[in-house]
Amino acid sequence: MSAREDAGQAPSSGERRAFLKSAIAAGASTATLGVSQISSADEPGIPAQKHYYVRALPETVHWGYFSKNLKPLVTIESGDFVSIETVTHRAGDDVARMVTGDSGVEQIYHWDKAKKTIDRRGAGAMDAKNGAGAGWGSHICSG
Repeated sequence: MSAREDAGQAPSSGERRAFLKSAIAAGASTATLGVSQISSADEPGIPAQKHYYVRALPETVHWGYFSKNLKPLVTIESGDFVSIETVTHRAGDDVARMVTGDSGVEQIYHWDKAKKTIDRRGAGAMDAKNGAGAGWGSHICSG
């Protein structure tokens, strides 16, 4: 736990993602739409094991629905593993602690008169009176 958390303050964006930055600096070899491969073991006689990290970004989340029509962000082999950054749909309840300062989450939650970053919010009709997806389904799904 950081000193900020001990004092009851939210960790900064830098503190929240420090582990990711160090891992990526150590050897990221792929980065597509918020997915990074951050490690691989290539020892003789041992199959390569890959670790992927999926950041929570507008391109890597969908809001309020599951669909077989959504394409996977990464396909893995047996033995590989994936870390997925998730965002609670309740982050908007405390913007100062859960949104502000984290560029990925700020982008996900961006909604003003000119633009809503994630247009579809739910499984309803795209032309619904409550907006694209009609707001049916409040959870943010990652990956």
